[in-house]
Order: sequence, then structure tokens, then C-alpha cells
Amino acid sequence: MPSLVYPFYAMAPRLFGDVTPELDQQLAGILVFGLGNLIYFVPITRNFMRLMEAE
Repeated sequence: MPSLVYPFYAMAPRLFGDVTPELDQQLAGILVFGLGNLIYFVPITRNFMRLMEAE
């Protein structure tokens, strides 16, 4: 059973009726994790492509 990382959100008003506080935190984590990885993925891919073209 998932529990809230921040219990404050259990009392916060819901902007979307079907989204529970647990699901909201899970979606936010996925979003932050995905965007955070994208920030690193683009420069790493660019560097890799430069290394492959160097030969």
C-alpha cells in the first residue's frame, strides 16, 4: 500500500477529481525523473555522436 511522502498533500484540494494524492506524487516523480534524465541524455548523445564522427 503506497503512502504519502508529503502528508500535507492529503489535505490539499484536488484539482482533478480522479487523481488520488498517492497517484499525484507518483506521476510527479515520473515527470521529474523523465525530464531530469532528458537533461543528461541530450548532451551525452551529442558527445557520443561527436566521438563516432571523429574517426
